[in-house]
Amino acid sequence: MSKGQIKWIRSLKDKKTREESQTFVVETEKSVVELLQSNWTVQKIICTEVFAQKHAQLLKKYPAERLLMLSESEIVQASQLENNKSALAVVQMPPKNAQPQAEGFCLYLDHIQDPGNLGTIVRIADWYGLQRVFCSLNTVDIYNPKSISASMGSFLRVSVHYVELDWLKNYPHVILGADMTGKNLHEIALPAQALLVIGNEGHGISYEVKALVHQFISIPRFGEAESLNAGVATAIICDNWRRAHKQ
Repeated sequence: MSKGQIKWIRSLKDKKTREESQTFVVETEKSVVELLQSNWTVQKIICTEVFAQKHAQLLKKYPAERLLMLSESEIVQASQLENNKSALAVVQMPPKNAQPQAEGFCLYLDHIQDPGNLGTIVRIADWYGLQRVFCSLNTVDIYNPKSISASMGSFLRVSVHYVELDWLKNYPHVILGADMTGKNLHEIALPAQALLVIGNEGHGISYEVKALVHQFISIPRFGEAESLNAGVATAIICDNWRRAHKQ
């Protein structure tokens, strides 16, 4: 693999490059295997010979020019993750939906900045059967390598949409906001159709979004911890919602 190819793959860690090329990178054996089992468009598969032999059946459907076999050390050079020594893939972004619809219980992420948190929340949504996550325009990019890695393949099943504030203003159902000053989660009935707003890690829900929330809810605290991680809070609320709506 040439230095130019390695440089190009590593350049996809930058959002601008990803958007211009409409491609992003998926890394590690588990995530690449899930990707190959999906219907997403894979432009290039870069892997070791061991990976290629182990997953020969999955690779059969791809033409030879899309497959490049490298040594572990070369994979490490191209990779943006410290623990990846087996495979990575360059993937085409799916087309954007200009008017995404929110059905059932969905998440809205307001200015989430940590890519690991975003990926974890997408994974949580997948775990609880939520099909859509909506994000403010200032939320970190789902195609950031750390977001993709943290999602552990869940980005393949949960669609992530970046929407203007007007989209939120026009949302037709109940908007819930996770906030420490809100009503005790255990004392209210969570509606089947609703949008749950999760705010920024340090500052919570922004003023503009708060103005649109119909009801604030909180997770009761029994100890002395100051706050909960955004992903942890999302999981607790989703679990309460799923228990109330088991179908």
